[in-house]
This record gives sequence, structure tokens and C-alpha cells, in this order.
Amino acid sequence: MNCPELTREQYIATMATPMRPVGAEDDSFGPFPVASVVDHLIEKLQLPTTREDIEIHHVYVNDQGRFCHILFNWGEKNVYLVLITKPEEKAVHGYRLLDLNAEYGLCSEEEPGGLTQ
Repeated sequence: MNCPELTREQYIATMATPMRPVGAEDDSFGPFPVASVVDHLIEKLQLPTTREDIEIHHVYVNDQGRFCHILFNWGEKNVYLVLITKPEEKAVHGYRLLDLNAEYGLCSEEEPGGLTQ
């Protein structure tokens, strides 16, 4: 299965601002099957979830419509499996495990009260 992990720089390069949310009624950026990719990444990354339990929290498309970011969460606050797709090609570009707690100093559920010191 060809679904490479993107570096931070490669991930950022798929964003063209403004990123806009894709609503459930907007089918212009999909759908196309990603279930097998999600299964593969759950196993590869040893995520504590299954495809049936993981949830899509957000879907964004970049300003040019070239890349779509599908953010999956399995209950860990501020941590997402981001699947980056190319809607026009109906293909997966790659993935990034996005931990906003580590990247931006956000608190996890165990650390209430805002930003960490």
C-alpha cells in the first residue's frame, strides 16, 4: 500500500490558505474509498482504535482544491491521523500524525487549565 508519511514541511506544502471546511453535503471533493488506507494506517501506527470506532472530526480543502485533509480522531484529545488526498485524482497523497498537544503546547485531558508552562 502506497501511503507515505509526510514530513512536517511536506504536510505544510499541501495547505494553501485559506483552508476551508468541507461540509457533509459537499460531495465535490469525494467521496472515494479510503477504508483500506485507514485500516492499514491504524495497524502500521498501532493506534488504539479500529476503523469502526475512529471518527472523522474535520475535512478541509485547500484554497486551490488540490488537496483535501481528512482529520481522524480516536478519542485522544488534540491528536489526529490526517489523511491527505488529491480529490481530482481520487488518490491518497500521504498521511501525517498530528499531535497538537506536542506541536503547540496544548494540554492533554490529564492536564486541565490551558497552555502548559
